[in-house]
Amino acid sequence: MLKTSKPLGAIYSPAETRVADLQKQRDAELAAQNGELLINALPWGTVDQVLDASRKPVGLPDDRTTPLRLTLPAGSYYVTLRHPRSNKTVSAFARVSAGKRSETSASFPTLSAEEYLKNAGL
Repeated sequence: MLKTSKPLGAIYSPAETRVADLQKQRDAELAAQNGELLINALPWGTVDQVLDASRKPVGLPDDRTTPLRLTLPAGSYYVTLRHPRSNKTVSAFARVSAGKRSETSASFPTLSAEEYLKNAGL
């Protein structure tokens, strides 16, 4: 983004205009290298971490409850999800393609009514 102290509607020099055009082009190129990753968990979960192929953590928003949509560079990712009530974790693999939406999901083990009653001692 061109940063200047000129007021809105001011006339910019050719050099300033060229810098702004180059920045817009670079922003568009970077956006074209990204894709979306939709992360879901059943019944629901919290995204604990997302690691890229080099095992570097990806920055996550404060609200990491599923479903969660992230914009990431194209590549492979390892996603760890945590169930908020049982504190169990599951992992999933995702591949993000530039300009596309990818999805990954994981399921947490669930109890049948019979198993729940047995665990509750009923």
